[in-house]
Amino acid sequence: MSVQNARVAKNMVGILVTQLFAWAMSALVTYYLPRYIHDSGMGKLAISSAMVMLIGVIVPLGTSQVLIKEIARDRSRAGSLFVSAFTLRLVLGVIAIPLAYLAACLMGYSLEKRLLILVSIPGMVVFVLNDVFASVYQGFEEMKRFNRATVLDKFVFGIATLLLIILHAPLWMIAAISAVTGLVTFIYYVSGMGELLKTISLPKIADMKALAMASLPFMGLLVFRTLYGQTDPIILGAVATDAEVGWYAMAFRLVGTAMFFPMALVMTLLPTLARLHGAGDRAGFASLARKALDITLLVGLPIAAAAIFLAKPIVNLLYGSANAGAVPVLSVGGIGMLLYFVTAVLGLLVMAMDRQAVQIRGSIIACLFGIPLCILFSWGGHRLWGNAALGAMISDVVVEVYLGVVYWRALPRGLFSGGLASQLMRYVFAAVPMIVGLFLSLGTNMGLWAVFPCALLYLVACVLLRCWSLTDLKALQGMLVRRTA
Repeated sequence: MSVQNARVAKNMVGILVTQLFAWAMSALVTYYLPRYIHDSGMGKLAISSAMVMLIGVIVPLGTSQVLIKEIARDRSRAGSLFVSAFTLRLVLGVIAIPLAYLAACLMGYSLEKRLLILVSIPGMVVFVLNDVFASVYQGFEEMKRFNRATVLDKFVFGIATLLLIILHAPLWMIAAISAVTGLVTFIYYVSGMGELLKTISLPKIADMKALAMASLPFMGLLVFRTLYGQTDPIILGAVATDAEVGWYAMAFRLVGTAMFFPMALVMTLLPTLARLHGAGDRAGFASLARKALDITLLVGLPIAAAAIFLAKPIVNLLYGSANAGAVPVLSVGGIGMLLYFVTAVLGLLVMAMDRQAVQIRGSIIACLFGIPLCILFSWGGHRLWGNAALGAMISDVVVEVYLGVVYWRALPRGLFSGGLASQLMRYVFAAVPMIVGLFLSLGTNMGLWAVFPCALLYLVACVLLRCWSLTDLKALQGMLVRRTA
């Protein structure tokens, strides 16, 4: 193996190890937090988090994707792009803090919910500032410090949350953890940016304006995706009880602990995909696109299958039978999870091809029918089954189906080979022994430890059914290597 390929392989292993650690810490929080604050507390946190996300959607301005793509194509611009993005986000973040509290007052939220929003939004501001550093490292296609920062962030967040649970801390302190975690990660990022920080100067109005204009398509996409993605808890809070919001939050948190794993791996491919497309390497772009979807199916399908078919034993094991309302929500959420994995890859490819207009149009339409659909389904779920969360999750699945179709149609014909359906079926058959093993073991003393032997069983089945091979991995390594001129 060449030096370059060895470096790429090392980076990929680092990403996998990082995301496994992050998943483990998130899983710990997901296990203990709902047991401590119960369904009503989860509902309150979900509502406050959604409100913060909706207000904070203006802060990033969609600059992350611009930074990644432009730095990947021309590293000499990293300094000016960094300082412009950081300044824009800092100014907008300061403005967002009082706006969030004002919005909470106008919504008629209780004093407790207003406090949760007020202590949560500084964490959002620090997060979007940290994302500037992360985007620079992604643009450089250098993931070492990014991986370490992710581990640090998840470790501090997980330990701090568990410590507060042990100390029986109030809900507002748990909501404020993200700000503390973000500051620790921020300090770590700054400590590793010495060389780049030496090259930057004071921000220029012209540079910030140019960056903002280039980011408008991505901002439009971010705004509309956030609107239909974060309004569910707010709508649920208006038509149902805090407990029903909590069931949605429990299921969504379980789904979310798995979502970032394939997403983080796939997002590392954005600079490479943008570079290949910009260089006119259609064959390389198509090959890497197929590998990206393959990786996503490899990781996402068994997790989604577990959520769909094993929702009841999972919820009972983690939260007890008192939260049975989360069971059907998790089952439907598993379907949405798989759709989201696939849609994320397709959207990434559309983005790398500079076809953001397609994403924006799709997101606008998704908002126009997705939000009313969520209101209707949530109200119907509350009236028919006493479970508005189930209706909200069904509306999420409908939106993901629509977006998947839109993105698929925007991609070049023949981008994915005709063997995609057979590849998907191989993954399905490979997941069957894992699901059976989990079903038989979740009710035993093994508990969650059964995940590890069952995951190994799935990997063995993947090898036997030729879902993935060493040849595929070597081909992926070669495509990720940055060629020198």
